[in-house]
Amino acid sequence: MVYIQNVTIKPAPTKEDLSKIIKMGMMNRTTSGTAMNDFSSRSHLIVNIVIEIHNLHTDQRTIGKLSLVDLAGSERASKAQTNPKQLNEAKAINKSLSALGDVISALSSQVLGDRDRFVPYRNNKLTMLMKDCLGGTVII
Repeated sequence: MVYIQNVTIKPAPTKEDLSKIIKMGMMNRTTSGTAMNDFSSRSHLIVNIVIEIHNLHTDQRTIGKLSLVDLAGSERASKAQTNPKQLNEAKAINKSLSALGDVISALSSQVLGDRDRFVPYRNNKLTMLMKDCLGGTVII
């Protein structure tokens, strides 16, 4: 799995605990109004849920990961009538979404037979964080 320095990890033994954690993530998102959208996401949200199962009979442990990803939308600056701060946020959002598109394109080429095609995960923090979600199975 991808390691993130200073990330907050919270145990969620019940579905209620998990729901509270996801709501906290939603509340911490950056949003603001624009001419196109009263409640525009100005940041991406990624919630990774790591599930560990311990078989008491065989002492085998199985770990899985579920990633919930809510990407900020892209808006045209001219139509959104943004302020300078929102314009910089929009540029960063568009850059990350473009990088995600590049990764998906490279992965698609690999599926179609171009196994040597480089996948540019490191071009953006978003694609680095989503690498194990996009690139297949990771053995821990």
